[in-house]
Amino acid sequence: MNDTEKKNNQNVLASPKARKFARELGVDVKNIIGSERLGRVIEKDIKDFVSSNINKKEDIKIKNEYEHSEFGKVEIKEIPRIKRIAAPHLVHSWKNIPHVTNHDEADITEMEEFRNSLKDIYTGEKKKITPLAFIMKALVAALKEFPSFNSSIEDMSDGKIYFKKYYHIGVAVDTPNGLMVPKIREVDKKNINYISKELREVAQKCRDLKIDK
Repeated sequence: MNDTEKKNNQNVLASPKARKFARELGVDVKNIIGSERLGRVIEKDIKDFVSSNINKKEDIKIKNEYEHSEFGKVEIKEIPRIKRIAAPHLVHSWKNIPHVTNHDEADITEMEEFRNSLKDIYTGEKKKITPLAFIMKALVAALKEFPSFNSSIEDMSDGKIYFKKYYHIGVAVDTPNGLMVPKIREVDKKNINYISKELREVAQKCRDLKIDK
């Protein structure tokens, strides 16, 4: 911020708390019209300013770089009328209502016993199968049972929903260069052993910056 901008900001009436709140949201207080006496800017003014700018951008359409069909089979269906009517309200809810993350527990005792019992039929050595491979196969089974979770709506105006019949799953890999999320393709067509082997290879390629997925 140069000296002129600092001077302009200092001329705006706002408490240190409000200024801090604006900085956290990346907002310049001099662009906000205060609702309090003498034009003092309060937190509500900042929230309203941010909200109004978000709403202005709602009509912007983002062009997809790739079509879903380039990655696998896709089934296109009409969006039911009730869902088309409800969609704008759901979008409004998503933008304006705080959301939470739900955590639950699952008993994987039997899965772990099975995983630890796997041995190579030739050498008799224990196979090193990551639990993530089982989770990925379970995820595919869930997506097949509930296909809406593997679908996309590109543009509400055309009334189409794209159900993807392919199962490429992104896996987060922590590397010295930051988090990377490569895709394991066609998980539904691979067995547990192959997925586990591919996960190790992909993770190493990410750390070596040689990944191309």
